[in-house]
Amino acid sequence: MAGHYDRHEISRRNYDFALLGRETVEGHDCYVLQLTPKRQAVELINGKAWIDAHDFILRQIQGATAKNPSMWIKGLTLTINYGQVNGIWVQTSTRAVAEVRFVGPHVLTSRELDVQPASINAQAQSQWLARQRRNHRVEANTAAWMSR
Repeated sequence: MAGHYDRHEISRRNYDFALLGRETVEGHDCYVLQLTPKRQAVELINGKAWIDAHDFILRQIQGATAKNPSMWIKGLTLTINYGQVNGIWVQTSTRAVAEVRFVGPHVLTSRELDVQPASINAQAQSQWLARQRRNHRVEANTAAWMSR
């Protein structure tokens, strides 16, 4: 999905919107919008979005996928929460409930994303680059990502 962001972004290209009212989400006053997908696609959600009334950022999405992802799944409902982690606005939790044919419901929950800035030791980096040059394997290294 990261390669084709425009296919699932929450915009007028993919959705029709209707204002349903206001609610509070985790202490934040939010506008509640109805999300109606413009096409039947697995990456689109038929449901609601909570938009912060103060700074207009997305706080939460709830709903069902516009199209079932598989013939084995009768329905897939999602709740996706967003928040700030170390100064970066990211998806902080997801709860997906799939109704699997002949088996029943299966629940996937993810939460508590921890984003940490990467630190690079300049001396170690230059030593590594010198070794790569000696071995004729020079590569561009403009960023470092670290998972924890």
